Amino acid sequence: GIIMAVKFSIRTATKSRSAQTTFFLIWFVLFMATVLSAVVSQSPLAIDIALVLLMVLGAVMAVDSLRELYFSAFSHSWPRASFEVARGEVIRCRGHNSGGVYYTIYTLLVYHIAGQRYELDYHGFNLSVFSTKDKAQAHLGRVVSGELGQYVYYQPGNPARAYVEPGMKLRFLPAAVVGLAIVALALLTLLDIIIWSAH
Repeated sequence: GIIMAVKFSIRTATKSRSAQTTFFLIWFVLFMATVLSAVVSQSPLAIDIALVLLMVLGAVMAVDSLRELYFSAFSHSWPRASFEVARGEVIRCRGHNSGGVYYTIYTLLVYHIAGQRYELDYHGFNLSVFSTKDKAQAHLGRVVSGELGQYVYYQPGNPARAYVEPGMKLRFLPAAVVGLAIVALALLTLLDIIIWSAH
């Protein structure tokens, strides 16, 4: 859903992720304050501001995801560096709708370029879902041992952007689609082309 698409839009680099986290926190506070004001006062201006904030969020999601799609398409020719697993764990999760239990893993990869340390925790190793803890633990073991890969492919001039597998990352496409849809719906509503009715 939208929550997963937002997660897909998070960038791979720790510094970028921190910046985006700050952005989303500020955006969330402003949006909730604006929505509360719109509900209480029924002010058209507050409603318009809320729609503009939605457009900002959608634009950030779309641009960020399309950027990752673009750069990842050229990652086959990027240089590579070996990584080490600085942290690894199995995470127990519960489905939002079904309530069923499933497992994922979290691994923090560390690599060094020209003496600079970089961390990567949004990558393909962490995206798999498993039905049992044993399967997740086995997957984690393969990551730690290097069986699933030993290198990251980093962007020249911006080593903070890196992938554990070169090639276009289509996992960013849902976030781009959702982001563009948010922008379109908010803009059409702002222009009164789409009119929402409670009846």
